[in-house]
Amino acid sequence: MKSYNALLPAVLAEAPAFLQQEAVDTFLKDLSRRGLSPDSVTFNTILKHHASLGKEALALETLKTMRETAGVTPDVVSYTTAISACGRDWDGALRILAQAEGDGNIEKDARLYTAAMRVCASAGKRQEVLDLFERMKAMQAAQAEKGEGKGGGGESESDLLSVYIAYNSVLEALKMEGDWRQALK
Repeated sequence: MKSYNALLPAVLAEAPAFLQQEAVDTFLKDLSRRGLSPDSVTFNTILKHHASLGKEALALETLKTMRETAGVTPDVVSYTTAISACGRDWDGALRILAQAEGDGNIEKDARLYTAAMRVCASAGKRQEVLDLFERMKAMQAAQAEKGEGKGGGGESESDLLSVYIAYNSVLEALKMEGDWRQALK
């Protein structure tokens, strides 16, 4: 499966934009014919490709196929990448975040909220960015209280980076609104 997953980005890069979904379908059918099943890496690669093209509808369809057809459980990378595919569709990003929050099979982290905050900030949705920031902080506090998350009491570099990006999203939203005083709080 590793070889196929390594090949997938090249397959997607070669397909013309109007044949992207057909390339994905053909790839998945070829896996099936060979007795192989796609895994989370396969689907996350497809999601990343759709996100890079801003294809929110295809990202949502991929999440659905992942769960319902292939029986592969989306992980935090799957949801984060699908949120990023939303571009400026802040409402779509919040819907995907709600799905992720309701999915008891994933370990939620700052990346989910940061991705949604970036979409909301790019759409000029200041209050939504601030609300998401508070939700992220509450999620982290709840996880720390329960002793969940990363062992040893520290955060990983990727968690810290996500938190820095979250703060940047908040600052960007406040800057767009001209509310620099709020940023100092």
